[in-house]
Amino acid sequence: MPVFVGAGTSSFMKDADGVGMSTATTSIRDALTGVRPGQMIFNHTTNLMEYYNGTAWIAIDTPPTVTSVNNTNILQSQIDSGFDLVITGTFFSTGATVTFIGNNGSELSSPSVAVNSTTQITARVHGSVSNSNEPYDVKVTNASGLSGILENAFNVNAKPVWSTTSGTIATILDTATGNHVTVSATDPEGDTVTYSETASVLSNAGLSINSTTGVISGDANNVGDSSTTLSFTLRATSSGSNTTDRNFNIVVNPGADGASAIRAATSAKAIYDGGFVTSGKAIKYINFGGSVGTKQVWCDFDTQDASGNSGWMLCAKFTEASQWGGRDNDIRTTNAYVDPGDGYAISCNMADADMNMMRITVEDSANQALGSSATADWYYEWTTTLPWKGVWQPEAGTGGGATGANGDKVYVSSSGGSGPKRASIRKFQKSHNIKHNYTNTSHKFNNISDYGNNQSDTYVGSGSGVYGGDYHYITLGGSSETPAAGTFDMWYALTTNNQVFRVFYLGRSGTYSSLSSPDTDGTIGMLANGSTKTHTGQDQDNENNVKIGYDDNQTWEHIDTNPNNTGGTSGNKNTNASGKNMYWWIK
Repeated sequence: MPVFVGAGTSSFMKDADGVGMSTATTSIRDALTGVRPGQMIFNHTTNLMEYYNGTAWIAIDTPPTVTSVNNTNILQSQIDSGFDLVITGTFFSTGATVTFIGNNGSELSSPSVAVNSTTQITARVHGSVSNSNEPYDVKVTNASGLSGILENAFNVNAKPVWSTTSGTIATILDTATGNHVTVSATDPEGDTVTYSETASVLSNAGLSINSTTGVISGDANNVGDSSTTLSFTLRATSSGSNTTDRNFNIVVNPGADGASAIRAATSAKAIYDGGFVTSGKAIKYINFGGSVGTKQVWCDFDTQDASGNSGWMLCAKFTEASQWGGRDNDIRTTNAYVDPGDGYAISCNMADADMNMMRITVEDSANQALGSSATADWYYEWTTTLPWKGVWQPEAGTGGGATGANGDKVYVSSSGGSGPKRASIRKFQKSHNIKHNYTNTSHKFNNISDYGNNQSDTYVGSGSGVYGGDYHYITLGGSSETPAAGTFDMWYALTTNNQVFRVFYLGRSGTYSSLSSPDTDGTIGMLANGSTKTHTGQDQDNENNVKIGYDDNQTWEHIDTNPNNTGGTSGNKNTNASGKNMYWWIK
């Protein structure tokens, strides 16, 4: 134990080696008793002179100075991977510590400090140093407790920040092309962000990401009849090496191209408009919704309307064109596939299918060139979209069966100089002759029977009523035309399997249900080019380019080769449709 020599505050001591400054380790120093302020020792543990201030031993040392660091803009990615900052200064001593002080006053100690020399320290930047608290001061504290600070020593070049939430970012069809979804990220410093995929999930699936815009595009690989989920990782990069990864999903569903039940489309038009099929004729799966669901439908993608579009669905076929009204053949509705071959059938699957065009084709087969190549090909067009059953009857019948009852409503045409008032399909806005490529904007009605011509009709104006209005109707049981004479419940037939379709037996007299002595009609037609008439069909003999069916029990199979021919008389009943099939389509 050293022995102090002298009085007062003298810190000299004498030991075996002579007289000098007392030497002690920190532990021996701390065990001293009777120490007075001003007394001094040499701390052999720290190799520093110390004096006692009455409370604690204070080292006598030169504080360090911090003059520079080797990186003033450290990438966040560098910090994340472990970045060693080289600090230059003076009077660095063994045991020095390094602290990083944010602009908010937060202090983070370096987890690893190496004092390379009195002028250089290598210190690991703390992993919690972030862009939000930049700039950072660097503080070096020697073992003596003395310290030096370099203010605003460095900034943190932060990673990009994703704006797009992780998880499922898009659900697409495998038939879809073009741009599908855009992801985005921003850089806190405003640096340019680029995008990439960490693996090859997207590229292997037929997709890609634009490195500049973040747009994911392409033609996804066909997934067959089941959905698949693409799980992938995207990387946002700024400043060359600052990166942030995020996981995303894209669900790829079977495209609605009609190729299978799972890939059913809502209509043939949807298939055509989607670019899935743009030509040809084929069976496609169409989902009509509700209780009907998905059904196979014969579709025509070749024949274009006046606007250059296609996508027709076959809804009826008649082996003999003139027999479409059911004179000598049992024509029934069916929920089965309407094969375009021979036979008679009307689909009840399409009753609720949205449409605004009803097309009539006369030709040997539906599976051949139609349009201008057909014997006859034309359509009626409504500006208002309506269900297929809405072409034939304004609303559901009250009888609940195949025969109409009092209160049931039936479409009629308006009377006037351009045509007689008769039972009709719903008023349309124009017709177009595909065969001869002309539109007749005067054409509004197609009469199908004499029924209703003695009754007062009701007009529902455009934009009002059922499906937008613009039609005439009468109510069964009115005037002199009784329900016994009447009609059949077309709405019910077109929505119910295996129901009769007998337009031929509509009439003012006789009994429809027993087929006794009714007016025997059922004609459908197209006006000639340039005709200002409004009516075709029943009791409209001249100015028809086409008139097919029966009028007053006389066969009409007239198809004029001259689109401008407005002659035609009641005797013009040629048989150029004889032996030809008739097909009905909707779109």
